[in-house]
Amino acid sequence: MDTVIAMILPVLTALITNNLVKMIYSIIPIGEKKIGISDYKPSPHRPDDALYVQHGKLNTDMYKNLPRGLTVFEIDDNKYLLQGVRKFGYIDDPYKWNDDPIKTVYFLTKENGEAFHVSAFSHEGELFVAVGSKNVHGVVRWNHFMEDLDNYKDTRYEFFKELATTLYGILTSKHVNTFDFLNYLVENGCTAVAESCAIQRQHLVKYKKDSLRFFALTSPYQTGLTYINPLESYKLFRSFGLDVVERIEVADISDEVRLDELNESFQTEENSEGAVVYCANENGDIVWMYKHKNNDYVFRRAIREKMRAKATVSQIIERINKLHFVHPKKDELLSYYLRFYAWVTMTDLGISWDEVFSQWCSLEERFAQISVEDKEKCFEEFMDKPIGKPTIMLMSPCPGIGKTSIGFILAILLGY
Repeated sequence: MDTVIAMILPVLTALITNNLVKMIYSIIPIGEKKIGISDYKPSPHRPDDALYVQHGKLNTDMYKNLPRGLTVFEIDDNKYLLQGVRKFGYIDDPYKWNDDPIKTVYFLTKENGEAFHVSAFSHEGELFVAVGSKNVHGVVRWNHFMEDLDNYKDTRYEFFKELATTLYGILTSKHVNTFDFLNYLVENGCTAVAESCAIQRQHLVKYKKDSLRFFALTSPYQTGLTYINPLESYKLFRSFGLDVVERIEVADISDEVRLDELNESFQTEENSEGAVVYCANENGDIVWMYKHKNNDYVFRRAIREKMRAKATVSQIIERINKLHFVHPKKDELLSYYLRFYAWVTMTDLGISWDEVFSQWCSLEERFAQISVEDKEKCFEEFMDKPIGKPTIMLMSPCPGIGKTSIGFILAILLGY
């Protein structure tokens, strides 16, 4: 693995010099060792797509050397690597490993949570487990798992510690073949990639319990975008007793009827974000991945983001009218979510505005229990109330000219 790391580090250094990549370095005491942790991520100064795609062309140095989640752990003079999957976009985006003809297509449920990675390695006979999300990872000794988590004091490691604690609970449960799983990661230099679906961090898809839903294996030794194909990963994770994504479907690229059926199925099913589509060449290597989003999800996400920004009703309607498709239940859904917006805005829910969006599904369940009459009353009051981000008006004329009086009159007229 040291050879692979030695190959990618000069490329990453050049990307850092060009302000395309940022590296955050920490030294964490673990037992008697001090472990160096280098987290690499896209530069925060520009949107990710503007870093990976420049002038309409894919930056292959970024794409092939900076997965979504890349960390180098250094113990003594040894280096160990954790890596997520490569960045992917929509079907028309240029994120491809190469242009090989496609033979087989895999549709996997795109779970609606947070990125999760776990890897493992052995150092001087001791088993280490590395865990994290997109941009922040840490490592602990398996036999001192929870004890070692206490050494991560910086606030940037809070989510890592939350994810690690979740993983430890899963791996110490009776139904998981823990050491078969961890030994597989060690022997193959693999990172297992999952989605962390937590009730306390809700997005738009409702989950009944907290879970890590595994879907891919990566390795520095892979010949495509994944170490093995998605169906093999799916079966392997299940053999370890781990949770997997909700659905996996396979089709030959020549079977147009089957492909159309799968596109339609993932696009229209309820309580779903859609699918990630993995495309394999004739050798079975995954050379292309893209998102295939669910219509309900796209519609609800557009409204949710406008609500987060405290947009006006007209701004929300305008956003929906600009979607790339017309939802067959557009009027019904729009009416529902405008009333939901009114309710969360006008009701004292006992939570902050940010928490509304991490408890979205639970709030929708509460909203469903309210009578139609109360929903309409709330909506009418909401429509009479100025909404959106407040406008700040600055007046700086001479003393005594009437600033207070004018301000008072404007407040009455504008409803503030």
